[in-house]
Amino acid sequence: MALNSALMDQINLVVRRLGYARSTAKTYRSWCENYMIWLKQRDGKWTHPRDTAERDVTAWLEYLGNVRNVSPTSQNVALQAVLFLFRNIIGRQLQNIDAMRAKRPQRLPTFLSVPEVSRLFAELKGRDLLIGQLLYGCGLRIGEAMSLRTKDINLDDSQIVIRSAKGAKDRAVGIPRLLVDKLARQIDAARRLHQQDVEAGTNRVELPYSYSRKSRTAAGSFAWFWLFPSHKLSRHPTEKWLGRYHIDKGNFARSLRLAAKRAQIDKPCNPHCLRHSYATHSLNQGVDIRSLQKLLGHNDVRTTMIYTHVELAGVTSEQSPLDRLPQSA
Repeated sequence: MALNSALMDQINLVVRRLGYARSTAKTYRSWCENYMIWLKQRDGKWTHPRDTAERDVTAWLEYLGNVRNVSPTSQNVALQAVLFLFRNIIGRQLQNIDAMRAKRPQRLPTFLSVPEVSRLFAELKGRDLLIGQLLYGCGLRIGEAMSLRTKDINLDDSQIVIRSAKGAKDRAVGIPRLLVDKLARQIDAARRLHQQDVEAGTNRVELPYSYSRKSRTAAGSFAWFWLFPSHKLSRHPTEKWLGRYHIDKGNFARSLRLAAKRAQIDKPCNPHCLRHSYATHSLNQGVDIRSLQKLLGHNDVRTTMIYTHVELAGVTSEQSPLDRLPQSA
């Protein structure tokens, strides 16, 4: 168990230094722990991953797929987690992982129609409405919206900067006119909460690893304060200091599902569905694919094309042979 704990501590340190999102770090830790537990069950003792090789990782991935019935997507995430472990903790590159893994299916994303988006927003109120409008109006991922700091909102230039997004990249998006005043009010609300923390001596938030080393005051400044701070204080999971984190994205997801139910929307409605809807509607309104790729933060334009149904659009617009048949009386 000491082996397990020591490696988890190392993973925590490295993922923070590399600027990974907390959700990514949590997922990687979980899969690395899963790999070590599988090794223990197989060998009857704790085996350090450095003493394993490609064949062991291959066997584990096949176990996940064939015995645990893990999805192809989860298998790929598990593989990336263990590759991270070997590359960044053990200091060795794995080569030629040849697991019998199912191919990830190419499914079209679920998106809402424009009337459905309007009905959905009519059922959301206050902060939940603003978050939903940000996801749909700017094409943000839910993690990106929750991680926004007050300094990332430039109301004068109507611009939002998304820091260290997926792939550890920054990007900028425009602020819809409808949201300028709403964001200003949200910043004021965050400022009032920050002032309460200053007076209580709890004005501290988590920072990216490099900034926490460079500045001792940044963690307590309003510039680094969350745009959507939680109303409750909490302790840091490893460092144990008392401070404030942003609101939990799961709470918004639940509010969104309830709003969709009230709006009589039968499609699966989660936060990412609003990003899908932004991409689809932007493309339909004439935004070119390269611009949309940058706005969404995709490395590969092919991802954007799948995301926005480009291939499907051309197919469904073709006339069916049935419609060409002479109509009977």
